[in-house]
Amino acid sequence: MCDGSVIGANAFAHASGIHQDGVLKERQTYEIMSPADIGLGESTLVLGKHSGRHAFRRKVAELGYGELPEEVLSRAFRTFKDLADRKREVTDDDVRALVEDAVYDGVPEAYSLKSFHVSAGNDGQPVATITLASPEGEITEAACGDGPIDAVYRAIDRATGHGYTLLEFSLNEIGRAHV
Repeated sequence: MCDGSVIGANAFAHASGIHQDGVLKERQTYEIMSPADIGLGESTLVLGKHSGRHAFRRKVAELGYGELPEEVLSRAFRTFKDLADRKREVTDDDVRALVEDAVYDGVPEAYSLKSFHVSAGNDGQPVATITLASPEGEITEAACGDGPIDAVYRAIDRATGHGYTLLEFSLNEIGRAHV
C-alpha cells in the first residue's frame, strides 16, 4: 500500500508505522512541504495494522486521555493490534473504546445488566423492565419513557437510585471490518 500521493486527500495521511514514527519525530522526514502550503490543515495518522506504538500513543493523547500508566497503554495497544488485523482503519471511536476498556479492566462492576425487555409501538408509551445484578443481589425495575432507550434508562435510574443523565446516544458498529 502506498502511504500517500503527491496530490489528493491522502497526500498528508500516513498509514505506515515507520512513516508515522518518522513524521512524529521529524515531520520533514516524510513531508517536504507543509500541508498548510497547499491549504490543508495538518497531517493525519491513519491508524491500522501497520501503525506502531508511537502513533497509537499520540492518538490516545489527542483524544484527551493524557499520559496513561504504561500497563494500561500496553493493554490498549495489544487490543488495538488485534482489532487492526481485522479492520482496515481503526477509528477514533474504536480507540476510545479500547482505552476505556483497558482503563477499567479489573475494576469491579457495581452493576451489570442481567436482562431487559422493552415494549414499544406506535400506539402507546414505551415501557422497559430491567434486571440488574449488584453486590447486594438482583434488582428488577420497570419504567415508562419518551422512547424505548429513555424507558430503559429511567428503569436503571429507579433500580440504582443514582439519577443518571443520558447526554448522547448513538448506535455505531465498533470493531468489525466493513466489506
